[in-house]
Amino acid sequence: MRRRKSTQLGGGRGASGAHKRPVRVLLIEDSPEQAAVQRAVLESDGLQVDEARDLAQGLEHVRASEAADQAVALVVLDLGLPDAFGLQAVHGVAALDQAPPFVVLTATDDPELAHAAVQLGAQDVLVKGRDDARLAAASRYAIERHARLLRLERDVAHLERLLEAVPDPLLVLDGHQRVVRANAAAAELYGRTPDMLRGKELHAPVPDGGRVQLRVTRTGGKEKRAVATGRWLTEGDTTWRLVSIREEADGAG
Repeated sequence: MRRRKSTQLGGGRGASGAHKRPVRVLLIEDSPEQAAVQRAVLESDGLQVDEARDLAQGLEHVRASEAADQAVALVVLDLGLPDAFGLQAVHGVAALDQAPPFVVLTATDDPELAHAAVQLGAQDVLVKGRDDARLAAASRYAIERHARLLRLERDVAHLERLLEAVPDPLLVLDGHQRVVRANAAAAELYGRTPDMLRGKELHAPVPDGGRVQLRVTRTGGKEKRAVATGRWLTEGDTTWRLVSIREEADGAG
């Protein structure tokens, strides 16, 4: 499954006067009466609603909208459709080549079904009748979560390119000083593969803009002295803790 382009929330005209596309939601619901209730809730929050009466029609609508560069921002999916029942409907949407985020509607409060739907990719599971008032907010949150995920994936891809472009040993740490990424030069310094370094803890905290001395323990227990320099780099919504490592020559003070 390929990731799709993110959708910006909003409608009408921005401060610059440029027209923004409406946020389009596809409601896949076989009951016209229930669809009317759900449409009213979604449209009250400024969302543009398209409808499909079964899964096949809904999947075709998603594909056609993507091809026309008018991608659906969210699918609201009923699990009691004429051509797909329960998790079969979830599988159908999740298997799309560029699956949009989706929120599931069920007729009953079934925790096991809800858990399975979320495991398959559903952003939220709502019970029809009980959770109707939550539908608009849940839809907005789902679209935003999906957009943040896409931005994070782009940031990670950029970081991976940056790591391999730097000739010096470079580590990326999380907030607990554990390695989440390492370039080839760092792996060579430690005598391990990048995957073997992931999850390892850097025992000497390295502050942003600071320098600390390290002892690099290679495979087999051999130690080397090194200097680590920290730099926090913000990419999109994420702050990466970068630590560059320079090996000290033997006898250096």
